Amino acid sequence: MGVVLFHYSHKVDGPEFQSLRYMVDFFFVLSGFVIMQSASDIGRSDVIPFFIKRLARIWPLHALTLALFILYAAIQIVYLGKTSDRYDWSSLPQQLLMVHAWGTTDAATWNGPSWSISAEWFVYLLFPLFLAFYRRWSVWALLALSASIWVALTINDYLDPGRPWTSATHDWGAMRAVPSFILGMALNRLPSLRVSWTAIWLAFAAVVASLFLDLPGPLYVPIFGMLIYLTASAPTPEWMKTRLVGELGNLSYGVYMFHVLVLLVSFNLLGRWVPHVPLAAGAAAASLAVSWIVFHRFEKPCRDAAKDWLKGRRLLLPAE
Repeated sequence: MGVVLFHYSHKVDGPEFQSLRYMVDFFFVLSGFVIMQSASDIGRSDVIPFFIKRLARIWPLHALTLALFILYAAIQIVYLGKTSDRYDWSSLPQQLLMVHAWGTTDAATWNGPSWSISAEWFVYLLFPLFLAFYRRWSVWALLALSASIWVALTINDYLDPGRPWTSATHDWGAMRAVPSFILGMALNRLPSLRVSWTAIWLAFAAVVASLFLDLPGPLYVPIFGMLIYLTASAPTPEWMKTRLVGELGNLSYGVYMFHVLVLLVSFNLLGRWVPHVPLAAGAAAASLAVSWIVFHRFEKPCRDAAKDWLKGRRLLLPAE
């Protein structure tokens, strides 16, 4: 929702919440943490099933969103005579293969936020190597690896001034994910602290405040890592176990993938007549509704089908 607010704020008169773009880096750290939690015990024979499960998790929704963007672009061209640099037909192969954040395209095209899905696929493919590094050395070596890549990318920014590496998207946004993902993996294996929820809420407030200070982008990676580590160290409160929170977690990927398309359609259809602030709020609500339908009717069935396929070939244990 932070990324949604960042994109939607560009459509209304008011602050643009530029620092909320770095919530994607929060996602990369969290992703490394979660993947380490769920897949740290995989062996060589489990690597291919791991890739298939990860592919089933992210590609179907990416492909569906891309297909809807293609339909939207076709309607714009055929019926309205509108064209846009966003709809670069030559970049479709990279989009379908999820390599469009690997330096293979010259611009952000089609569904802009999907660059991070390409970056996520990149670190999924590297995960077995990161895991082997952790097993060969230690969690502290893994933490040092993350810090070393973070420092190298940050130094490169100073030597070649331009956008900070935490603003990369299609232009090697895949590399942007690497130090954050490794950091999340390491945080999952660090000894837990005894932390109260009072301390966590204070840390959360400090992180939110930092988003309005316009700090250098790379600083947000350790800031987000600190918050995730503290939160994971505390006992899970009852409100986090509710069905509502679980359902919102289920919808998060769909909201992220659909919110730009919903925004474009909403403003093209109603932008002349409806004030932009309530229209943006309505588009955010519509993104939630669309994501709920897609999760239960498409996203989850695709994941279940992949698991059934793996079980049928005895590549996945029934308990998984």
